[in-house]
Amino acid sequence: MVSPHLLRDLRLLHRVLCPNAPKASQSSTLGDLFEPVFAQSTRRAFEALELLCAELAGADDPARSPLASLEPFETASANLGVRARSPLQPGQLVCFYPGRIFTSEAQLPPGDQLFTNEYDNIHLARVTASESKAEDGKAWYPAAWRQHEALTQRPPPHLWHGNRLAVGNLLNHPQPTQLPNVAPMAFAWPGWQQLGIESPAFWARLVPHVEVGDNGRVARTPSGEAGQKATFPAWPHLGLAFFALREVEAEELLLNYRLSPPFPSWYSPVDEDALDAEVERHL
Repeated sequence: MVSPHLLRDLRLLHRVLCPNAPKASQSSTLGDLFEPVFAQSTRRAFEALELLCAELAGADDPARSPLASLEPFETASANLGVRARSPLQPGQLVCFYPGRIFTSEAQLPPGDQLFTNEYDNIHLARVTASESKAEDGKAWYPAAWRQHEALTQRPPPHLWHGNRLAVGNLLNHPQPTQLPNVAPMAFAWPGWQQLGIESPAFWARLVPHVEVGDNGRVARTPSGEAGQKATFPAWPHLGLAFFALREVEAEELLLNYRLSPPFPSWYSPVDEDALDAEVERHL
């Protein structure tokens, strides 16, 4: 049985990623929604990665880039959050999710931060899963933020990576008076050859994942198996991107964690009808 939460998220994403298509109805099936939304998610991720490669190559200016400009900040509750520095439009790719990839649920690290949700088979917050794999993004930060005061005062460990948009692991759940302004969607990471670049060097810096083997040690990096840097993982490799549900400007990026009961004390379920109305109002 398809989760009603998955269908609800897909309807929202269909509205902002496929604005010229007929509006999805309550009777729209998973097949009706997933195929066009996944295609748009993959296309927009491809375009973002092309631009990020150009930035790393020094062929583009991040300050003038059409990509999102994001910054970390300390929230009122002393949590680390992510804020938009540049205006975001509905359907714009905002960020990616980084982290370690685990090939089975039994390998997931223990802890009360391994929150799950009901977005089909995808786990978000500290851990995100796609198909039979999961990505743990705890303590992963973009190297571009290394000197930011919001991070310099935080205790290690810090795992630095080269993708300035791979900050989805830092998004917070909205407070009771707030609504989410981004939603997650899977996409197919392109191989470096598909991006039309001469070398995999920049592409490898943008794939913010390492694969963890059965012994708990890193078995694969974006550049290939440990000790065999000339080889590459099998593709397509599914990732997770986050898309703006409405216009966002100088605001914290907020994600519906979709936790299942019993809820922790800090968590309040999102008013789904209010979110639907908010998205519609901004289109």
